[in-house]
Amino acid sequence: MKLLDFLFGKKKTQEKAIGQEEIKIVLPQETFNLVSGSDKEGPQMLMVINTSLKECKDDVQLKRIFGFFCSVIFQFKNLEGSTWPTQEEVAKMQDYTDKIDQDLKGDPNHPNALLVARITENGFYQMIWMLNNPHIANEYLNGIVTENRQERDFEYLIERDIEWNKIEWLLQDFDSKE
Repeated sequence: MKLLDFLFGKKKTQEKAIGQEEIKIVLPQETFNLVSGSDKEGPQMLMVINTSLKECKDDVQLKRIFGFFCSVIFQFKNLEGSTWPTQEEVAKMQDYTDKIDQDLKGDPNHPNALLVARITENGFYQMIWMLNNPHIANEYLNGIVTENRQERDFEYLIERDIEWNKIEWLLQDFDSKE
């Protein structure tokens, strides 16, 4: 029996070992909201936030299964002015980061990652996930670096966060803010 099958309720009871706990969770369907911050000079920050996680922020089991925070920060190469990427740069980054998102998630029926947000600000592009198995993500991201498959320079951080404290701000209701 695969660990992911066990974690997501697709178990084979005859293979269930003594002392194992059965955990069933409902994976949220990704829905996104665009949030921007700007001043008189134009956009300063653009966030695409997975709002479906807001409804799940009190789900103790989901938080327990996806209890690792992962942030990857990319540096844009081609900027208009000093902070905003060109349209070509945005398109290139979208393709590149979509592949990373897909690879980090893995099996759509038993994902290893939940995408929290994509944030563009001050010449940088950040992606945030909550992970099930941090070792899989670390091996994948480290492999990109060691095999020199980086299309853009990036840094990443993976930390345990079963309370989802690091993403709490992103799970607020931005629509009700003035």
